[in-house]
Amino acid sequence: MDVEETRRLMARSGLTPTDAELAAFAAAFDMQRAGIDLLYAVPEARYADPALRFRAGARMSSWTEDE
Repeated sequence: MDVEETRRLMARSGLTPTDAELAAFAAAFDMQRAGIDLLYAVPEARYADPALRFRAGARMSSWTEDE
């Protein structure tokens, strides 16, 4: 990604990095994007439930009492 495109994306996000920061972000973008893409490339995790939602019906289990 080039520096001007990075600048536009940052501006849309309300961020105003320095020129040095923009250059670093632009240079690191391709590697970061490849890493993010790999997170979604695991076929086994395609339908996995990451448990990121609140379930009001969940029950608490005691870990300290023997059952």
